[in-house]
Amino acid sequence: MNNRLDEAIASYNTYKEMLPEKESYLRKYANQQIEACNLASEFMSAPDSVLFENLGEVIIYSNFEVSEYSNNVCDDDIANRLILDLKNSKLDAVVRGTFGAAETLKCISKVFDVDNIRRIALLETKDKKMFILCPVGVNDGWETKQKIEFVKDAAMFLNLLNLEPLKRKRSKIL
Repeated sequence: MNNRLDEAIASYNTYKEMLPEKESYLRKYANQQIEACNLASEFMSAPDSVLFENLGEVIIYSNFEVSEYSNNVCDDDIANRLILDLKNSKLDAVVRGTFGAAETLKCISKVFDVDNIRRIALLETKDKKMFILCPVGVNDGWETKQKIEFVKDAAMFLNLLNLEPLKRKRSKIL
């Protein structure tokens, strides 16, 4: 978009007008992009101080050409292509975006040859306090055994990041 948000919004609106009625998925995608442009415009009108270090090239993976203002990778099996590029070190990080979670997780499982995927999110508040949220997905960690595994993996995740969990007194369980 290169900060030409009004042009991008106009292009998405033109695109939506050209779509056949039955293309509700593409219309929904265009609306999401318009919403993102409006949000970007709002953020740009009152910017926060943020520092990005070593931010590489942004590449959009999609099954159709998204924008002339960004680098696009188009493929019919786009989730698989994205995960393969991640495995082959062509990407440093991935934001799944509109890809279906089930499809993406299936590709991750196949490409990385893992049977069990646990999604753990590391979040940070405005006042720089970090915390872990897990399970991330609605289908993750229903059973007590799975929840215990999440806690163990979350502790290992913190250790890999050289972070220590808060030391708190244990509560009595009544």
